[in-house]
Amino acid sequence: LYDMGGYFWQEDIPGTLTGSNGTSIGSGATNTSTIISSGATSYPALACVSGPYNGYNDWVFPSMNEMYEIINNKSYYPSVDLSGTYWTSTEYDSDNAYKCTTLGALISANKQNIYNVFPIRYF
Repeated sequence: LYDMGGYFWQEDIPGTLTGSNGTSIGSGATNTSTIISSGATSYPALACVSGPYNGYNDWVFPSMNEMYEIINNKSYYPSVDLSGTYWTSTEYDSDNAYKCTTLGALISANKQNIYNVFPIRYF
């Protein structure tokens, strides 16, 4: 588990709706493939799947509820620094996607803002 640093959610085509609207636990993988297949350059989605990381190739960009659970259970990962604001793969609309703060708040934000990315393994 690690923080990949800061990324734009989508820099190249503002106003593009990718269709990554899954919110539930387990929908990060579908959101990731939906974002990539849309043709939009989403740096977090591409970064998450460009592994291998730690010997695994099944990393995805987490949905809003997946990221929420990671943040709210961070005490189980004492060696992982989760002190930033993190993008999720869940889109709000064509210009915004959800971010998750270290307090567990899920808030829509402009896709051209820079927030951290925390990939998860597909499950």
